[in-house]
Amino acid sequence: MIPQIEDLSKLLNRQGIDTEQHNRVVSALHYFVWAEDRMPDYMPVIGYLDDAYVIATVHKELKREIDKVNKV
Repeated sequence: MIPQIEDLSKLLNRQGIDTEQHNRVVSALHYFVWAEDRMPDYMPVIGYLDDAYVIATVHKELKREIDKVNKV
């Protein structure tokens, strides 16, 4: 999950990123760091499953934009 988070973070610094895409990345990263989300992070093992799902989903949906950033 860490490489996906790094990719999403890089995308935030990209010039000309669409506002909707920017908001989706910010929301996904916020969800990841927020401990009291749908499945609280303090719950052993399952606490990060929802975080992983959100990060993976947004990463997959923005893969084309991430690939552009990683080529530079």
